[in-house]
Amino acid sequence: MFGGSSIPSKHFSHHCGRSDGRWGQRRAVPTLLKYLGRGNLDQLAAGARESGVDYRVTAIPGDFPDSKSPFGSPAWLSALFQYGYESGQAGVWSAQN
Repeated sequence: MFGGSSIPSKHFSHHCGRSDGRWGQRRAVPTLLKYLGRGNLDQLAAGARESGVDYRVTAIPGDFPDSKSPFGSPAWLSALFQYGYESGQAGVWSAQN
């Protein structure tokens, strides 16, 4: 996959998906996005495995505040990034999807 280049041999991903049912009755699009995200994670894990790259993943927990906008405001996206960055620095990673 990486063709023997000097790319670092670790990959870290955040997956943003809810699994606690807080989406209510409007579940079609969130469910679609959840499974699309899981498929993407599976592809990343398979590619990392084939290339001999260590792969770690983490998810934003259900108690992280929801955005008031379906696309997230700049302030909310900044807080989400900061949370993910701090989680990564603290070593909150899993070797399994």
